[in-house]
Amino acid sequence: MTGWGQDDAKRQSSEDGFDRHIVKPVDPQALLELLAEFQITIPELGTLRAAAPPLVILTSNRTREIHDALKRRCLYHWIDYPTEAKEFEIVLARVPNAPESLARRVVAFVHRLRGVDLTKVPGIAETLDWANALLSLGATELSPQVVDETLDTAARVVGLYHEDQQIGFVRIVSDRHTVAYVADVYVLPEHRGRGLGVEMFRFAVLEGPLVQIRKWGLHTRDAHGLYRRFGFGDPDGRYMERWNLPDG
Repeated sequence: MTGWGQDDAKRQSSEDGFDRHIVKPVDPQALLELLAEFQITIPELGTLRAAAPPLVILTSNRTREIHDALKRRCLYHWIDYPTEAKEFEIVLARVPNAPESLARRVVAFVHRLRGVDLTKVPGIAETLDWANALLSLGATELSPQVVDETLDTAARVVGLYHEDQQIGFVRIVSDRHTVAYVADVYVLPEHRGRGLGVEMFRFAVLEGPLVQIRKWGLHTRDAHGLYRRFGFGDPDGRYMERWNLPDG
């Protein structure tokens, strides 16, 4: 699609009398049109032209490269990561079930990671994702064992995102040679029923570093039909399992 969809342009009016338009681009060419011609093309509405040259602010989390033609039309300003205290407040606001002690240690750990020479430095989204992952494992504090469990044992983790919010993930545990177990598959309820989880699962299992794995396993309560589409079947008489459950 060229330009913006109808749901991608939102208008806000403020007390100072200025109208503000929040536009979510889906095509870099549309951004060039906006900056060069001060107009946008929305298929459902046609071409909208600004009555006066607008002040345009573009934000980027660097997940996609910005074309040089776009950079030449911009003034660049780097916004650094928030302070440790500010990021702690963000975690408490976005992950309200996280204990304060856990949130504080997660933030401190991520800030130390940002001082290491990494190919991809963790951002705020990764801090929030990790806090949510720790909660899903029942962790209430950040110990060396918990760090190992959440960062080292997973052979593949695939996240599903809508804009800047994580809405699902797949976690696979494997020896990376012969056996893999799909430990978690989750999509937020409000985003289910649109095939997003199917595509996420397909990408996690059928693409990437584990495609050579010979034996896969998983447990499911009610999605047998879904997983059969990817070659999963009922175990034969050789399969056994042991559940370590409390007495009673």
